[in-house]
Amino acid sequence: MSYADILRAVKQNENLQVLGENVSRIKKTAKGEILLELKKAQTGITKEYREEIVKILGDQAQIRSLTQEITVEVRDLDDITTKEDIAQAIRSEFEELRLFSVECIKSIRPAYAGTQKAIISLHAQEAKHLLAAQKIKIGWSNCRIREKAQLKKCFRCLDCYIPPSIPHAEYEKILDDLVKDAMTTTPNIIAGDFNAWALEWGSKNTNLRETLFPQQNQEEGIYYREEVAHAPEITEQEVVQAAERFENSKTPGLDGIPNRALKIAISYHPQPFSDLYSRCLREGVFPKIWKVQRLVLLQKPNKPAGEPSSYRPLCMIDTMGKILERIICTRLENHLEGDGGLSDNQYGFRKKRSTLDAIKKVADSFVPAYLSFFGRGVSLYDIRFLVR
Repeated sequence: MSYADILRAVKQNENLQVLGENVSRIKKTAKGEILLELKKAQTGITKEYREEIVKILGDQAQIRSLTQEITVEVRDLDDITTKEDIAQAIRSEFEELRLFSVECIKSIRPAYAGTQKAIISLHAQEAKHLLAAQKIKIGWSNCRIREKAQLKKCFRCLDCYIPPSIPHAEYEKILDDLVKDAMTTTPNIIAGDFNAWALEWGSKNTNLRETLFPQQNQEEGIYYREEVAHAPEITEQEVVQAAERFENSKTPGLDGIPNRALKIAISYHPQPFSDLYSRCLREGVFPKIWKVQRLVLLQKPNKPAGEPSSYRPLCMIDTMGKILERIICTRLENHLEGDGGLSDNQYGFRKKRSTLDAIKKVADSFVPAYLSFFGRGVSLYDIRFLVR
């Protein structure tokens, strides 16, 4: 039967006139099914409506009743408690749950201090009785009852991979089918390796996938210059001093090497590291692997877990790359602080100089000029650089 045939048969039946009065909305799902949403006051008689619809449609359609379920946690169970023990205790304690089934207990998991935790899924009306009690006696233990927090899914995620070996015609058909499927749900997230641009994904244009991602030369994977000026060899002392500036407690990058272990290795055998870094300067290479970052999401305090804005992203890079950056930075600072480097009148972003030093210099210059009745002007600038 089609969607229209099923809807017509249900609406025209005299025995379901009461059902029509209690339906708040009729929707067509992405799979072409009919979804009847009842008013909240009538959710307790969903089973009766389902049985009546089954009598009308028979084997011509599959009928399912969707009811709200709540996941409940039962904590502080002893180590030998079984599902049967939990079910028996619930049936004995609650008259409303005398038909409680063991199948409602989804799992029993180890918890702290040798205890266990049971996960139970119940209809909303049945779960209210358990949650209202807050505790239940199971065996010798008084077990706590809590509602398990569930993250609501606000997106439908479509994940796919389209191999480059399939013909272009088949590739276009897959994209068309995926777009049609995505249009039936909103909002949605589409993620995958499509090997192409398409207007449907928000790209500027639609191109053949073969022309969008040309084969990359291996040399393009490294950052380098063809002509490299001579750079002094990096000494072992420079490597050791740069490594000591990183705290042991800092989180490692993608290589997973803790800072403490790396610093110990450098302190005992600094020569291989100095040779490696000297070669990087000599060849003008910064290895690409040291630029690959490990993303860590930290939840902000008092923010809901289901919101993307509730997390603070941190990108962790390998300390090996940080050490090379620190050595180069130290050399640049020493060069700029030397003769012919930065002006003596620059106080911003320099070591052992602050705003107070700049104010003091202005004051020292102003007082003699004021006392000698000669005017002197002061110009203040806020200069910002845009590097492209």
